[in-house]
Amino acid sequence: MEGRGGGDLRLKRVIYVVITVLVLAALTWFVSPLWHGSASYAVVPGADGKMALVLRVERPGLFVDLVPAPDGPHAESGFAPWPGSGRRRIATWFRGPMELSLTEGEGPFALRDLPVPVGGAAPEVQLPQGWSQAGPYVGPFGLTGGLWAPSVAAAKAEVSAKLGTLLTAAELQFNRALVREYPPVLMGADPMSLATAVTERWVPDYGPELRWLETGLTQYLAVELLDNTKVWSATERNRWLRDHRADKGYAIVTWLDANLKLNRQKLTLQDLLLKTQDVRSTADLTKVVNEMAGLSAADHLERMLKGAEPLPVTK
Repeated sequence: MEGRGGGDLRLKRVIYVVITVLVLAALTWFVSPLWHGSASYAVVPGADGKMALVLRVERPGLFVDLVPAPDGPHAESGFAPWPGSGRRRIATWFRGPMELSLTEGEGPFALRDLPVPVGGAAPEVQLPQGWSQAGPYVGPFGLTGGLWAPSVAAAKAEVSAKLGTLLTAAELQFNRALVREYPPVLMGADPMSLATAVTERWVPDYGPELRWLETGLTQYLAVELLDNTKVWSATERNRWLRDHRADKGYAIVTWLDANLKLNRQKLTLQDLLLKTQDVRSTADLTKVVNEMAGLSAADHLERMLKGAEPLPVTK
């Protein structure tokens, strides 16, 4: 009897040890990514000499879990820590600092909707000498009637004239206060880059969930502005539409514009901009569309965003 009792006790101890190990392993798996040092977005010279925007995490611990925005850039490295997880896990094994390259080039870089570590404070921004920040952008800007990127410096006079034309026309077209007060941030010298730098100043920052709406509205209004001012050629217009008319944001905004105009109230995207100043979620946007364009349009929008119906324009 004593032998059997001793065997039962040993078995209980083994079970206890196994359960303890499993609990500790589960805690490590789920909790360890919450504990790490400070994080920052830093602009550093890459191995090839180009500048790179990186996410740097000091004292990263065992793992670093990243959460990307719905329509933001995803981290290519790492793995999903469990099926269906929206996270990307990078095993760091206490080696730090961890640096994850997000994009390369000469700048400027957009800081919107970048992957962020789970837990901890929001990443700080660390810029090299000669770089500065304007709104959500960082770059080697020089303030000369606007914020200039290196890609447009060689054509300043021509670009400045086009930008002035677009700014004057936009002020008449919108005829209301700006929602973003930083000067136009130029990502290039082509007409679309100039026009989007202007029109985005009247488009709210809708946040990560509705970034597609922000992008689509900015682009649609930029096309309208370029058409009204004749700043771009027919060739440039056709090329841009061929490449982008089926993009999620632009396609849905084009469809929304048609639905608003067909409504008996004869509403426009300008009315949508005013009604959606504080909208930050798909559910709230659907309610606004229901009020402005009717239940059918709202239902169709909801189904498109869920993937139950195709976008209104296909490639």
